[in-house]
Amino acid sequence: IDTPANRYDLLSAESMALALRVFLQRMAPPRFTIHNVSRPLFSMVVDKSVHSVRDYVVCAVLRNIRFNANSYNSFIDFQDKLHSGLARKRTLASVGTHDLDKIIAASASKQFPTSDSPMQFKYTTLPKSEISFSPLNQGGRVLNCGTDGGLEEFYNCLLYTSPSPRDS
Repeated sequence: IDTPANRYDLLSAESMALALRVFLQRMAPPRFTIHNVSRPLFSMVVDKSVHSVRDYVVCAVLRNIRFNANSYNSFIDFQDKLHSGLARKRTLASVGTHDLDKIIAASASKQFPTSDSPMQFKYTTLPKSEISFSPLNQGGRVLNCGTDGGLEEFYNCLLYTSPSPRDS
């Protein structure tokens, strides 16, 4: 099957199967609903330091997603295909996937946000020495990007990283 270059949604077996079922009229196209448009539950504040690294920031919260080993591996494979192709080895864009349940559990309120009390995220730049992360499905393993080469060690590849304005 030939996949057009502009159809990144067809890079996984699952999305290709879905597209074929729709094309063959074996199912209706999926419908997605955006909730809380006028009173969002989440907001993203982008620090000015990010503008030298990323021109745009886009966020989405997907609810009721449950991964098993196969769906998780397929999702990560799809994300890697986006990084290597469309994002030109992460030089143009990168996708971050986070477990919202764990973020909420670690928050001060430990409560799911409401339209009266939304959750605010801050996107900023930091020197590598101040960044640590816990990869999805790794049992809470924490990698430090400054001292143990966290990203490079975990992904076992060379990644593009922009210098932080604070490193200048």
